[in-house]
Amino acid sequence: MSKASKNGGDAGGFRCPLCGRDGVTASRHHLIPKSCDGRVTAHICTDCHRQVHALFTLRQLERELDTLDRLREAAPMRRWITWAARQGAGKVSVRNSHAKHRRHDPLDFTQDFTDDLIS
Repeated sequence: MSKASKNGGDAGGFRCPLCGRDGVTASRHHLIPKSCDGRVTAHICTDCHRQVHALFTLRQLERELDTLDRLREAAPMRRWITWAARQGAGKVSVRNSHAKHRRHDPLDFTQDFTDDLIS
């Protein structure tokens, strides 16, 4: 069984519940981050998954964005979803949000390491 099949779809049949694109590769997203003992997952496309983690801190995901509906309604994600939906099934570029990394979030362990690299 392929990784995509285990994750809820294959390259020809998965429809992302966030962006609505068909034929994308599925990825398992922890609705509450694993570092916060999250166990519930949802299948979203790899592009949306990368964008979620580029836009939001682990604390935001844990406290405010713990369902697909909440993620879909978050303003930064809505803008990206609108754009991604127009792109079709191909892989799209994901940009990191510089604003996310300017705030210190004690639950975002990657920030401490990233801040050292930037300084």
